[in-house]
Amino acid sequence: MNEFTKKKISKTMTGRKKSATHKKHISQSLKDRKLTNEHKENISKSMKLVYKKKKDVH
Repeated sequence: MNEFTKKKISKTMTGRKKSATHKKHISQSLKDRKLTNEHKENISKSMKLVYKKKKDVH
C-alpha cells in the first residue's frame, strides 16, 4: 500500500469509531516500531506535561 492510499484511509477514518481488529492492528504496529532517542525524549516530555495537568486538576 502506498503513502497516498494510507493517507486517504486515515483521512476517512478520522472521527469514526474503529473496529476491534483495526485497533488491534494499530496497537501491534506501534509496539514493534523502532524509536530514536530524540523521539523517546519528546514523548517523555509530553507525557510528563499530561500527568502534571491531571495532577493539578485533582
